[in-house]
Amino acid sequence: MQPARIAEAFVDAESVNMLAEELTARSVSKEYVGRMIQSMSDRIVIVDPQGVLKRANAAMCRLSGFGAEDLEGQKVSDLFPDAFTVANDERGNFVLDETVLLRSTGDSLPVSLSVLILTNNLGELLGLVCVARDLTARKRVEGEARLQRVVESS
Repeated sequence: MQPARIAEAFVDAESVNMLAEELTARSVSKEYVGRMIQSMSDRIVIVDPQGVLKRANAAMCRLSGFGAEDLEGQKVSDLFPDAFTVANDERGNFVLDETVLLRSTGDSLPVSLSVLILTNNLGELLGLVCVARDLTARKRVEGEARLQRVVESS
């Protein structure tokens, strides 16, 4: 992973963590937090400690092609099949530079995935906040650049 992307991903995770801490400190309602997550442009899913999707925001639904009701109750591994086999034993925030999101059409979409592990004051796992970024445009540019290099070297 390139240093700029690592920094960007950790900034995302840190931002979500700070937001969670601030919201907890202010004792805001679940409804308020839910509306905030729903309105965010980042593609977000909330996962319980058993790996079950509890909430997906509108941006994630658009990217995946699934409705929120279709996603909720599914295993996170159904949406990101190889992401959590790599990192399921981690006890801190982590970033996967590239993994895949399985869309409703059956197609896989390249994404980066930032995962924030949520714990309570006792350190007990409450769940995960997963933020996905579509890498399709980047992959297209990389492919075009590779093709250009091949053409130039011929």
